[in-house]
Amino acid sequence: MKLKPSPTQENNTLNRLGDVPEHWQAKRLKYAFLLQRGFDLPVEDFVEGPYPVCGSNGIIGYHNQYAALGPSVTIGRSGSVGEVNYFENNCWPHNTALYVKQYFQSYPKFVYYLLKIIDLKSLSEGTAVGTLNRNHIHNLMIVVPPSKEQKTIADYLDEKSENIDSLISKKQRQIQLLQEKRSTLISHVVTKGLDLNAKMKDSGVEWLGEVPKHWEVQKLKYNSYIKGRVGWQNLRSEEFTDFGPFLVTGMHFKDGDVDWSACFHITEDRYVMAPEIYVKVGDILITKDGSIGKLAFISSIPGKASLNSHLLIIRPNKETYYPRFMYHLLASNVFQHFILREQSGTTFYGLSQESIENFPALFPPFDEQKRIAYFLDKETISIDKTIQIIHTSILKLQEYRSALISAAVTGKIDMRQEA
Repeated sequence: MKLKPSPTQENNTLNRLGDVPEHWQAKRLKYAFLLQRGFDLPVEDFVEGPYPVCGSNGIIGYHNQYAALGPSVTIGRSGSVGEVNYFENNCWPHNTALYVKQYFQSYPKFVYYLLKIIDLKSLSEGTAVGTLNRNHIHNLMIVVPPSKEQKTIADYLDEKSENIDSLISKKQRQIQLLQEKRSTLISHVVTKGLDLNAKMKDSGVEWLGEVPKHWEVQKLKYNSYIKGRVGWQNLRSEEFTDFGPFLVTGMHFKDGDVDWSACFHITEDRYVMAPEIYVKVGDILITKDGSIGKLAFISSIPGKASLNSHLLIIRPNKETYYPRFMYHLLASNVFQHFILREQSGTTFYGLSQESIENFPALFPPFDEQKRIAYFLDKETISIDKTIQIIHTSILKLQEYRSALISAAVTGKIDMRQEA
């Protein structure tokens, strides 16, 4: 296959293609296919039907009418800017998307793959909410093969993508099973202990069932300091600083810890206003509204730290309650079940400080708490490492798929014999 240098016009986002097949044609995108803004359709006007309403990042609902004949290729115009989706059948392109109105001689599925390798997000306008102008996309220079070869490339990529997606799906299922195993293990050990021969008794809590006979069940408040703060509502974003005490929010929880590098900073004056919510090593932080029940264990602190009004501190009495055992207990299905029973609210669900204080916490002897915590730390770290390995393999498959698409639609793979 003879190759030639790709065109290098100033507005060509594909000017790093390298060599392209000699028989491919360079043209402005608008001469290959035309984009059109989608159509207004407020959510309250959706009428249940068979036709997908296609927003900036896929299907946002269904309607009883369609506005575009399939197959349709859409691009996120506002919201998920630059996201490309393909719909085989008739649909309603929403006004948050652009859609291909005319394909001319272009093959729809090839257009879909071609658009996926263009950095459309770089063309967005606006600061707060970016939007795409179809005219900017229309003026891009692209290089395309003959129609028959476009179909061959698209069919090839469909087959390869299906195989890759199948592998990814299997790996995602592996992760799901490992997460279920992790959750089941924690819940069993924090309620039954490590001694398989331990005598059991009724816990006195209907949904908790039997627990080891020598364990106690006590309200969490009897062995822990639990505190949140209603304040900080008047803390404005412009009051955040580049340095100073950390302000932790639920957004900064990562894998059961706090991502301190992502935290906000507040002034010393703000920090000293609320000594009751100073964060200390060994504390457990929990979200009490929004994403209820998210946890972070404070194993270390890089400096002074406080928390926002959506979090509570749970600080175990370290003489009687081992912090890591409590963390695993609160991470268990037992506590999640409790949250489902106790959450309340109208606009959004919330969990009150009083509810958490009255959680019927399991209370093994201190040494047994430590043994359980060490065991669960070891086992969960092992499971988490396996999950991370699988996550990494999924990322590599996704990168391979992207590279394969790029190679195919830029002519690096010669498929003319199959066309």
